[in-house]
Amino acid sequence: MKALDPGTYSEAVRRYHDDLETAGGGTLRDWIAYGVWLAEALAPGRRVTVDHSGLASDFDDSAGGHESADMTCVFAAGSMLVHLPSSRKERALALAMPAEPTAAQSETADLLGLGAGTR
Repeated sequence: MKALDPGTYSEAVRRYHDDLETAGGGTLRDWIAYGVWLAEALAPGRRVTVDHSGLASDFDDSAGGHESADMTCVFAAGSMLVHLPSSRKERALALAMPAEPTAAQSETADLLGLGAGTR
């Protein structure tokens, strides 16, 4: 990112420092908001949640705004939050994974090449 888009890289470093590092590590909401911003900066796309059964649903970024809302309340506990880039040349990115994904979530992660879906 630093070589491809120095401006976005500088913004990512600033956000990390201001929103996470200075805040003593930040909250889960802060980390997810940073991940959403970074994923969108790297490869524009959309976010989906994947519930315990493997059912994917669109994630509404505008539900309170991903920069200010308590995102842990915007999607169900135990769900995965995945960024799906618009370009098929880019890989999906896991933004939030349950500590113990279900078999369906693990299979979804494996299918998307997230590398975190194996049990």
